[in-house]
Amino acid sequence: MLTLYNLATIAAATIEKAKLYSEVQNYAQQLEETYLSTIESLAKAFEAKDRYNKGHMERVLEYGLAIASELDPNLLNDDVLKLALLFHDIGKIEVPDYILNKPAKLTPEEYEIIKRHPAAGEEILKPVKFLQEVAKVIRQHQERWDGKGYPDGLKGEEIHLYARIVSVADAFDAMTSDRSYRKAMNVEDAVQEILRNSGTQFDPKVVEAFYKAYQNGLIKVENSSNDTENQTTSLG
Repeated sequence: MLTLYNLATIAAATIEKAKLYSEVQNYAQQLEETYLSTIESLAKAFEAKDRYNKGHMERVLEYGLAIASELDPNLLNDDVLKLALLFHDIGKIEVPDYILNKPAKLTPEEYEIIKRHPAAGEEILKPVKFLQEVAKVIRQHQERWDGKGYPDGLKGEEIHLYARIVSVADAFDAMTSDRSYRKAMNVEDAVQEILRNSGTQFDPKVVEAFYKAYQNGLIKVENSSNDTENQTTSLG
């Protein structure tokens, strides 16, 4: 039969365990936040290496969330999608500066080095348990709907939905931003290029969501050099 002393002892032990569990949970959360800050610093370091990539992370996040909102608003609550959009190019931290900033077409050898970045990004994130699905998305974000992408030649719905979203958002920002080897494409031309590649490079469902988001004003390109030129021309 339990005495009051026994009950008090059990209660005290239970409280201590709960307190310890809470402390462990808080510590784990602090570790997660610290690791995410480290990854973000790495991503920012990559942007600093590639002067043409400034703001790319944030724009891809913005475009990707706009696409997701048209696919399924519930996706906006998933941190995996947000982190994958932000850190999709983290593997490029391993690409030499001279390749990232080369003002001419890459050689086949240089292109092969660039193609390693999805797998490199996965390797950076995969050791951390809570980032393993993010790592999977990052590995797949250069795959193509028709199976002609890299690194694994996945096709169709073999590719993670979030990777298919990243692919469209990333491509759109790449086309509408200046690069070392070319000027930014006109926004409307970039939209049409995304539409033309529906069913080959991109998931048709994701392209449809992208176009809806664009038509609804959720996808806007700020300070596009081409837009500025067009406005100047129209003003005479």
